[in-house]
Amino acid sequence: MISIISPQEFKTMPWKNGRGETIELSINEGGTPEKFDWRISMASVIEDGPFSDFSGYERALILVKGNGISLLQDGNRTVELTKFLDVVKFDGSLKTSGILRSGPINDFNVIADKKKYQITVRTYVRRVDVDLRSAYLTFVYSLSGDANISSPNGTENFHLSYGSLMKITQLSKNFVISGQQLIIASLNAV
Repeated sequence: MISIISPQEFKTMPWKNGRGETIELSINEGGTPEKFDWRISMASVIEDGPFSDFSGYERALILVKGNGISLLQDGNRTVELTKFLDVVKFDGSLKTSGILRSGPINDFNVIADKKKYQITVRTYVRRVDVDLRSAYLTFVYSLSGDANISSPNGTENFHLSYGSLMKITQLSKNFVISGQQLIIASLNAV
């Protein structure tokens, strides 16, 4: 099943640690900010500081705007997001602090219960035609212009408007997505 979630359906809410706001694009049915199986969101980071504790969850963070951020994890490991659409996956229980490289950033977040799901993220800066892989859940987000999704024989076509999120449940047949500045996030059962 394919559904399109428009920006009018997104919800703005405070971060778990209260130090900012997140825009929730999608969350599992019945999920709440405190307890969910998976959540897709975007956030602006405007100052250095600690990330919210998401023990029990795997996180994927993608840089979508700004000059980058350094993530200091458990006081001894640093991960750098320096380029547009850089991705880092990490355990949500790691004590993580963000240090902005040069001004605020925006990031795209995929968070999933690590006992239930494994996250896979692919990003594409330039215009591409990409085969969508089978997955329990697949999310597609375009940061520049519209994208088109079609079956190889052209019998099924879907249009994804810039700024909207496509959610594909139980993707089992082949689809091809055409677009640029794409984020494709998949969740598969562990």
